[in-house]
Amino acid sequence: MYEQLNENKRCQVCGDTAYISNYGALSCASCKSFFRRRGFHPENIPKCAFYENCHITVQSRKSCSACRFTKCLAVGMHTYRIRKEEIIIRKRS
Repeated sequence: MYEQLNENKRCQVCGDTAYISNYGALSCASCKSFFRRRGFHPENIPKCAFYENCHITVQSRKSCSACRFTKCLAVGMHTYRIRKEEIIIRKRS
């Protein structure tokens, strides 16, 4: 009935272990949280200091927010899939 966990699934953003699709792409918990936090206000993400050409890995994913967010979008994550905070609070009540 339940799909067996596959240890070979990797986050499409950084390559870490991933178990489920989040916001439209297979992603780890770290990239899911990053995308949720940054997705509400992408205009506040600092510009890349390395010509927007950073290689995002598990080790480097915290080095460049701009390239990480760009890669999130490139692998299929969508900001419209992020639920607004009011909806989350209402569902908890």
